[in-house]
Amino acid sequence: MDVAYSRVLFLGTAGVGKTSFKRSLMKLPFEPNTTSTVVADISRVRPFTRNWHTLKEDQWRVVSYDDEIKELVGLILAVYRKKFSATSPVFNDSFQSVGEISNEISFEVEKIISDALLHIEDYALSDNLKPQPFLHFWDCGGQLPFLEILPVFLTSRTLFFLIFDAEKDLKSNWKSVINIEGESLEQEEVPMTTLDYMLNWMANIHGHLMSYNEEGGFCAFPRMYCVGTHGDCVKDRKSEIKKELEQKYQGKDFSALVEGTVIVDNTSSGQGEAEDPSLQVLREAVVGFTEKKLVLKTPLSWVLFRKVIQVLSKKFNVISFEDACIIGAASNIPLKDVPHALMFYHELGVLLFYPQIDGMKDKIVINPNYFVDALGEIFPLSMNPDRERYHIEWELFQKYGILVQPLYIKLWNNYKDISSEFFIEVLIHFCIAVEVKTDKYPSHSKQYFMPLILKSTQVNRSSMTLPSDSIQAAPLHITFNGGFVPPGFFTRFVVVLANKMELCFEKDIYRNHVTFRYQDPNCNSIEHVIVTDCTDDIQINVIHHPSDQDSVSFAKICQDVRVYLEDAAKAVEEILKKCASRCTLENKATQYIFTKKFKYVCTKCPSTTSPHYIKLPPTNQNQLSQVFCENNKSYRSLTENEKVWFKDTSQFFSYDSSSTRQSCIDVTSTPVVATTISIATAVPAASQIRNNPTSRENEGVITTCSSDVFCMEDTSVVTTTMGVIAMDKDLLLQGSTKRLSTKTEHVCVWESLNYIIHY
Repeated sequence: MDVAYSRVLFLGTAGVGKTSFKRSLMKLPFEPNTTSTVVADISRVRPFTRNWHTLKEDQWRVVSYDDEIKELVGLILAVYRKKFSATSPVFNDSFQSVGEISNEISFEVEKIISDALLHIEDYALSDNLKPQPFLHFWDCGGQLPFLEILPVFLTSRTLFFLIFDAEKDLKSNWKSVINIEGESLEQEEVPMTTLDYMLNWMANIHGHLMSYNEEGGFCAFPRMYCVGTHGDCVKDRKSEIKKELEQKYQGKDFSALVEGTVIVDNTSSGQGEAEDPSLQVLREAVVGFTEKKLVLKTPLSWVLFRKVIQVLSKKFNVISFEDACIIGAASNIPLKDVPHALMFYHELGVLLFYPQIDGMKDKIVINPNYFVDALGEIFPLSMNPDRERYHIEWELFQKYGILVQPLYIKLWNNYKDISSEFFIEVLIHFCIAVEVKTDKYPSHSKQYFMPLILKSTQVNRSSMTLPSDSIQAAPLHITFNGGFVPPGFFTRFVVVLANKMELCFEKDIYRNHVTFRYQDPNCNSIEHVIVTDCTDDIQINVIHHPSDQDSVSFAKICQDVRVYLEDAAKAVEEILKKCASRCTLENKATQYIFTKKFKYVCTKCPSTTSPHYIKLPPTNQNQLSQVFCENNKSYRSLTENEKVWFKDTSQFFSYDSSSTRQSCIDVTSTPVVATTISIATAVPAASQIRNNPTSRENEGVITTCSSDVFCMEDTSVVTTTMGVIAMDKDLLLQGSTKRLSTKTEHVCVWESLNYIIHY
């Protein structure tokens, strides 16, 4: 059967009129006094037009129970391929094979089928194969925490309306606004312009959901419209505003998704000829997109399965897997296919099914609003009536992002269908929360860190201002091909890092700026790892507070930290890939096409210049690499701040029996000769050095006093730009003897290793 499944998702900053625009699409009258949406408001909407439905009205509205029941009749007839009387049982042998279970769900399923059969005489069998459109309206909250959650719910079969206030300057920073029954309350100002916000979402919807057909061309979905509200206030400037926005996204990769920019007047909704004609244009766009682009062939039994579940969802929020099998049997679906049907509808956004989460294997959320509303409990729009009793817990949550067990048990106490621990498991699974242990609350209660709840702060990019007793590595940036940090990436990145490093609360913690405390197990010094969301990239600053008894170099610490950073970024990427890679029977999985790069900020140029990056050779990146920066194309050596990110492969050793300390031999007057280097005593095993190449006892085979040296690995003999020799380590480890040509000026000697150099 041809079924058109579509999700219409309303995105935009808080207070721009998303809910009003949704009402306009449904031809509902304008309501000036609205309340802000928390997380999302989900509606099942059918565009009941004369062409699509047997009803007479030409209006979109939320599907009623009677609508669902009447449509069930044709599905039942099609699935069972025979006429039923109003009293004939639908439940067949396959239903009984599930087991003799008499529970509320089986009773409700039988009642739904019986109610449908009451309409059997009025149903024309020829109508039952018409394409059926199903629209899921997701009116998304515009506050920043809600936007962090959204990647979990994104699917490619979506028409996006990216909504902005056309009356306001696109280049001004936007403020988080909450509306409560018509009263507007301004909250924090977000350090991002409305224009950047919109371009960010365009790039990231493209990165998450762009899909390709068999020939490699663009699929018909997703699609996007930019919609400006308050059109009644900018009647004379509509073309100017539209042109300004279109100039910003034209020529970008993500422009392929954007159908156009429309500015509307929501106050005219439902006023007949006085209504803004742009609204009807957008209604037709939704209908056309769903009817022409999103038709999906679906087994009739699966359509009946979905229809029964949607009727049940008006009374139940959550069912068990066993209940789903009962519904599947009544719909003529083999027992083994029920999990596939559930996952199919999960991917289309009809229900939520997470068999990969231990606490959710036997639970199916058939009313997604129930789950979204539960999440909304941790984002109260107004003062919670029980807040005074839990004021300590609320303060801990809002100031430090720490959600403690007594508070979340209270918040989710009314959601009896699922335990509070289930919600926690889902938050952990999608890297929205992580369990931590802090001294800020009694240890017998569980504590979870959720950075998305925190406020933002103004950030200082690439700051190198430090106390005199500290050392800082060159700032490290993680950049993305879309030009922006993907929504939901940074807070998840912080969550993953919190598993490896300790949160540093005394330094203040924000949604876009978090400080960690890191300590090498073999070192007494403390490192502060500061992670900052700079909107277009993520910046990492590592600050070293040295100790007199340090036994581990700062370079080794930085390289270990980088491994943590790379692993965390990869973990978040995998999470977002899973969110993006949903597929259906006739739809290939979308390709998560974000790419990230680690780049090093130049510390050679004056601090007054804007942050820019050094350019490294594509291979053999080490402390002796010759580099240049984006502002200065002349090759140079790495600065001390930059070197710490790279391994030292320039070292070579000599043995002097007269001393047990490092010494230097002056060979400036020595003529150029063929020099033989032999291994006189045993050296550390090759596997030991390879496994820990940066440990003190295994520091490089050859070293030099000069910092202006270019060294190449994987070669047995190299004459460098300063005339200093370099040797392949493996040759030494094998005990080989090699002849090297050298004009060495100074050779540093490590006597702890018994290397003998013969001149």
